[in-house]
Amino acid sequence: MILLLAASLLLQVQQQQSGYRIAPVDDTTRDRTYENFVKKLNKVAVKRDVKAFRKLCADDIVTGTGRKTDPEEKGWKAFEERWKPASPDTELWETITDVLSLGSVRMHPRLYVAPYLVWKFPNNLSPRRYWVMVRDQVPLRETPDRDGRQIAALSFDVVEVIGQEAGEWVHIRSGSRRGYVPANTIRSSITARAQFAQEDQGWRLVALEVPPPE
Repeated sequence: MILLLAASLLLQVQQQQSGYRIAPVDDTTRDRTYENFVKKLNKVAVKRDVKAFRKLCADDIVTGTGRKTDPEEKGWKAFEERWKPASPDTELWETITDVLSLGSVRMHPRLYVAPYLVWKFPNNLSPRRYWVMVRDQVPLRETPDRDGRQIAALSFDVVEVIGQEAGEWVHIRSGSRRGYVPANTIRSSITARAQFAQEDQGWRLVALEVPPPE
C-alpha cells in the first residue's frame, strides 16, 4: 500500500513574495469510477450506515496518527476502536463528509488522497502556526467585524494565525499586514487525512488518519 506521499506534492505549492499560496485542487472527476465511489461514500456517511460503510473500506484499512513513533493501527477492529462508527457521538461521519468536500488529489490512476490542503502544505512551515485560506478574494479586515475596514484581499494564502475571536473571526498575519478573516474561510492542515485506492473489487478507503497530539 502506498502511504504518505506528501513530498511529491510540495513542488506544486506556489511561493509568493509574502509567503505561500496553495491553490485548491479537486481531481475527483478525472476518473468516473472514483467520482461514483466518492458520491456513494458521501451518501453512506450522511446516512451514518455502518454496514454499507464497512463495504467501502479496505480489509487492512489504516488509521491512527501515521507518526512512526506511534503504534500501527490497521484493520477494521482497530478502526472501530479509533472511530467508533456505531456510537451516536462518533466524529467519523462528519469527518468523512468534510474530507471529501475539500477535494481529492490524484497521485496516480489507482490512488487518490484528501484533503488537498494537508498533502500540499509546505513542510518547512509549522502547521500549528500557519493555516490555509480556502476561499478566493477574502477581505482581510482591520477589526473583527464585517463592516471593518478592508486592508487587503487574500486568495488561498498560507497565513500566520495569531488568535481567534469568539469562533467567528481569526486574527492573522499575512506578510506585514495583520487583520481578521471569517473563521469559515480559513482551515488548519492539522485535520484528518484520507487515502483511497482502486483494489480488485473496486475503490476503497484504505486510510483515515488523525493528526498526532501536540
